[in-house]
Amino acid sequence: MRKNIFFAAVICLLTAAVFLSVPGSAADVISARLPFSVRNASGTVEIEALGGAPLPDPTVCENVTDGAFTVSFREADTYHYRVYQRPGSAEDVEYDATVYEVTVTVLAEKDGSMSAVITVNKEGDTHKLTANDVVFENRKAEPDIPPEPQKDGGMPIWPLPAALAFSLVCIIVLISVRVRKKAGRGK
Repeated sequence: MRKNIFFAAVICLLTAAVFLSVPGSAADVISARLPFSVRNASGTVEIEALGGAPLPDPTVCENVTDGAFTVSFREADTYHYRVYQRPGSAEDVEYDATVYEVTVTVLAEKDGSMSAVITVNKEGDTHKLTANDVVFENRKAEPDIPPEPQKDGGMPIWPLPAALAFSLVCIIVLISVRVRKKAGRGK
């Protein structure tokens, strides 16, 4: 009798284990790595899931030059993400505002395993890039240097000699007219 109860208990436990097994157990998980680089100044990079795609933890990498988001997938499907850099607070840096659209296609293989294919493109561009092409090119901003004031009080220098030459010509003409008038009276 004890053997029958033990045998029934084992059968019940095995049946429960089969029916209660959760799809997507640890054996059914695949991770995809989405690398990125930030050049010329560190930045804060963020990933945003679209349409209910699973998110990595963390979703924000702060003050980095290189990094990656690792996302785990439990089901074969196509998942969409946006990866972008938040503008920083450094006044001497122009932060790259490029937004990358990342598509992760998780495929179920014949042997029961899964594989992931990652494609990337810049938002609004259909040209396909690789996962390693997520690069933010920050630039050091050129400092605003005010123009040097001119030494003559802000006026261009060329009108002064022109005005002096014109005045000299006028004086010569007036003197010659006056000399001729006096010469004409003396005769």
